[in-house]
Amino acid sequence: MSLPNRHAKIIGEAQRALLEAIRKNGVASADDIRSVVAIPDDVNPSIVGIAVRLLSKDKIIKVDSIATTERRIAHARLTRVWRLADRPAAAQWLAANQADAVRKSGGNP
Repeated sequence: MSLPNRHAKIIGEAQRALLEAIRKNGVASADDIRSVVAIPDDVNPSIVGIAVRLLSKDKIIKVDSIATTERRIAHARLTRVWRLADRPAAAQWLAANQADAVRKSGGNP
């Protein structure tokens, strides 16, 4: 079963945001995705987990540690912190999945 184009676009934006945050900071979590990718109200926020799981399944990223989420709405829930498992594969993914800058609605271009 294929995802609707809209969901596939959100997953791609989330994956790009995570990989770019890892490249910039060495590690990243779902908080990094949620800070730059707008999830529409009618889309289940678990779509972020799908995006991360796909990168992990492809062995592009791996768990670095566990941390407490910084998002107030998540009530200090534990979250995985990810790092690159395969730098060349991450670079290849980013090159193959070119996108405009990932911004929240109303953000600066």
